[in-house]
Amino acid sequence: MSVRPLVLAALLVAAALAGCIQQPSTPASTTPTLPLPSAINFTKAVIVDAGRIASEPSIKVAKDGTILIAAPTGSVKYATRPQDLAVEGPNGAGQSAIWTSKDGGKSWTFAQMSPLPYHDALPGAGDADLAIDSKGTIYMADQLGLALEVVSTSHDNGATWQEATPLGSGVPDVDRMWMWPDPATAGTVYMNYDHNTQSINVAKTTDEGKTWTAVSASPDSTSPGPIVATNQTVAFTYFGSGINYVHSEDKGTTWKVDEIAKDHKELFDHFPITVADAAGTLYVLWQEHDGDVTNTAYVYSHDAGKTWSPKVVAFSQKGRGLFLWAAAGSPGKLGLSWYESPEGTKPDSKFYEHAAVILGADGPNETRQALDARVSDEPALPYPPCENGTTCTSGRELGDFQQCAIAPDGTLVMSYVVVKDAMSGGHVAFAKLSEGPKLLDAPLDPWVV
Repeated sequence: MSVRPLVLAALLVAAALAGCIQQPSTPASTTPTLPLPSAINFTKAVIVDAGRIASEPSIKVAKDGTILIAAPTGSVKYATRPQDLAVEGPNGAGQSAIWTSKDGGKSWTFAQMSPLPYHDALPGAGDADLAIDSKGTIYMADQLGLALEVVSTSHDNGATWQEATPLGSGVPDVDRMWMWPDPATAGTVYMNYDHNTQSINVAKTTDEGKTWTAVSASPDSTSPGPIVATNQTVAFTYFGSGINYVHSEDKGTTWKVDEIAKDHKELFDHFPITVADAAGTLYVLWQEHDGDVTNTAYVYSHDAGKTWSPKVVAFSQKGRGLFLWAAAGSPGKLGLSWYESPEGTKPDSKFYEHAAVILGADGPNETRQALDARVSDEPALPYPPCENGTTCTSGRELGDFQQCAIAPDGTLVMSYVVVKDAMSGGHVAFAKLSEGPKLLDAPLDPWVV
């Protein structure tokens, strides 16, 4: 018997023990651990229009950096002071306005829409929303009372507007709509809304908003959260007895409803938020009561909603949080904003705009990094808001939501309402992150927001 194979075997064992031959190992996590600053900070808030009372501002940023804000103006619905109609009429009571900024939010221009100063001849008065498709067409939806959704479009970054249709909802008797463009097909946009007392519907246009077809997506009738479309699914959520996830895998033809995140605490906000990051990961976010603490929580899905992560509590704060919004950027990167009051809802409680960033949002706890901060030391509302919608008789100057968005350079921006007192009504404010992580590694391509 030859000894050469034995010698070779011995040499191989020695080499392995010395580390010369690598043994199989578990792949390392691809989620990076990135250093965050010790705090995030914001620019000084800018009042967008000191002359017009407004509420519930929607914000989006175009691919060239133009910032757009849309909001219903006038004090009739939101300041709950109908006696102000004679005073506020010239400023657009019962209409929605659009403002644009070309200098990063330092100054704002009120969009003069020919032939009228507002987006169309019909009275609007609520639930304004903006969306931008992959061709750069901007869509603005506005509610005509509780009757229908009026949609207007702009092809020049908001400089001029055209009325696409006065019946974007496809059916009348509707409330609380949101829009999101199809990322693969310019001119195709989805709009979800409450078809009052009947169902939650989704309308779809394939001709830049000129015509819409609507189908029932859920048998419940309630305010849905914002809709989002990816290459795999179209989806949104709403609060029923729990958190209901509504989704379509055939471009909005058929819909399914699943209850998710069943381990939530007491739900109290108007609607949960559904967003998708650049990798297509879905996130559903909400705020919940846990005693005298408000949790900002979420779940995420890497497979277009087939399975979901356990609940993640990103922030727990004493007091009251309200009207959560979120925007998603590069994989695992989220921006959030909401109103908050550390004192809860005491008669002298003050509510402030609050914002946050999360990195590694779709990964394990040990690699997740999160920071939050008050946006301004000036309160958004110097007393508790009424949270009962159209049944409110006072305290509804904030409306029912505020919004944040992500600019092409990755900066988190936000639009919210500042109220000095009940007599003055509310005015739209703008702020953006001045210190903190960017939420985009590169501009989204296509730029669909």
